[in-house]
Amino acid sequence: MSYLPDAQLSDTLPRLVQTRLLQTFEASNFPNIGRPDDQLSVDVTLATELRAFEIDAGNGNVATVTVNAKLVDERRGAIFASQIFTASTPATLDPTATAIAALDKSLQNVMNQILQWTAKTA
Repeated sequence: MSYLPDAQLSDTLPRLVQTRLLQTFEASNFPNIGRPDDQLSVDVTLATELRAFEIDAGNGNVATVTVNAKLVDERRGAIFASQIFTASTPATLDPTATAIAALDKSLQNVMNQILQWTAKTA
């Protein structure tokens, strides 16, 4: 196991990923987007679980992001669609900025996959 000694997140990782996902949807002009704490009246909720946000140094320095996404029908309280999204990008651990750029590229790829899936499925 290794870590990036000069890297520091500005918030908790799940919160940062949620913010990036929200920004991805807003940039695409997807209708009726908000955070869970916005208390919107919605029919469908997109629930996500961050499964991986890492650089695998033992496997050739690959930055991988994996997110499980679920679409929930709020009227029935039931999940009607679920899918796991993943993306990997070659990375290096030195300098730290290069590693972060690889993680960012993988994250953006996953966010775009989720956006396209949601648009088709919801």
